Amino acid sequence: MKIVFISNFLSPHQIQLCDEWVKLGVKLSFIETLNIDKKTLPTGWKFIGNRDYLVSYDTFINEQERIRKDILDADAVILGSAPKQLLSVRLKSGKLTFIYSERIYKNLKALLKWPYHFLKFRRIYGRYSNLHLLCASAFSAADYRMVGCFKDKAYKWGYFTKVNEKYTVEAPLSVSTSETLHAFMWCARFLKLKHPELPVQMAARLKAKGYKFVLDMYGSGVELENAQKLARKLGVENLISFKGDTPNDEVLNAMREHEIFLFTSDKNEGWGAVANEAMSNGCVLVGSSAIGSVPFLLKDGVNGCIFQSGNIDSLISRVEWLLDHDDERKQIAMNGYNTMKNLWSPKYAAQSFLKLVECLRKGMETPYEEGPCSKAKVLRNNWYKEKK
Repeated sequence: MKIVFISNFLSPHQIQLCDEWVKLGVKLSFIETLNIDKKTLPTGWKFIGNRDYLVSYDTFINEQERIRKDILDADAVILGSAPKQLLSVRLKSGKLTFIYSERIYKNLKALLKWPYHFLKFRRIYGRYSNLHLLCASAFSAADYRMVGCFKDKAYKWGYFTKVNEKYTVEAPLSVSTSETLHAFMWCARFLKLKHPELPVQMAARLKAKGYKFVLDMYGSGVELENAQKLARKLGVENLISFKGDTPNDEVLNAMREHEIFLFTSDKNEGWGAVANEAMSNGCVLVGSSAIGSVPFLLKDGVNGCIFQSGNIDSLISRVEWLLDHDDERKQIAMNGYNTMKNLWSPKYAAQSFLKLVECLRKGMETPYEEGPCSKAKVLRNNWYKEKK
């Protein structure tokens, strides 16, 4: 099978999937459409080695005729963050094509563009029966339905990070010197959309209730100083360690040394690959209901825990339950890892996509009931209901 994947540039969240396709014998071309100095990319992104399937930006610009032919001739084409006009000839030919997208209405500013999108997207996407949506957010299908596109043609997708299939999930080695201390982890850029204030507020409330714990917060950003000030104001600066920017391999190792990973972003978080990474490394994910990956990856209380986005009481309720139920917490950690290994791994996604292509070309529905390439339901922002 020949697949052409078009996006701005090859990222760590795509390379594992692409490598799996190659292992399966796929003739793959990943076309980069953005001229970017990769030295400016985040740590972990700038050291991606060249792949035989990678078509660089320079090649994309200088060999337009060959690129157009490859796009037209492929068995399936996936378009991510790249110019839509690259698909015009292929779409008119009736050949199988996919748009790969996070949600489009993350905030009010984006929502104000809805009238324009309704006309534009229906014109670009709405008239082609051969065009389907790969949802890199659990909210993508709903957002595109608002502009009348991809009804019954949206599939669960996402970003896919490495899963060590030989990893054995065990009780984490405490980062503290006392076995009585629980270990929390938070890792993100310190931005408003990431809500670093929530873990700090949580720490103060748990301290007041007598819980023994440490909280390690990784990353940097404009809200770091405010988070540090809040920690001092609430009297929990001795419980929180601000670790700064840390290489990705060290972050992954740290996940194995912590019991609970706090993922507190709001709906501006398109997917959040750190969710994949935490679950893949045996760290129980407690995720905000508004994050794009959370409704796809988590079954609340089974392989992770979900809290109402922005609600500190909801966050504390889920965390306290985990702290008070040791056996259940350990089982959830194992279930989370197994979810990533058996359902949301790059290997499984690569295989599922090939099967989906095969079915769609035969006029059949997807054979999958869950995970990548299963149908994505319309999920509204207020979908999550707090457990009583």
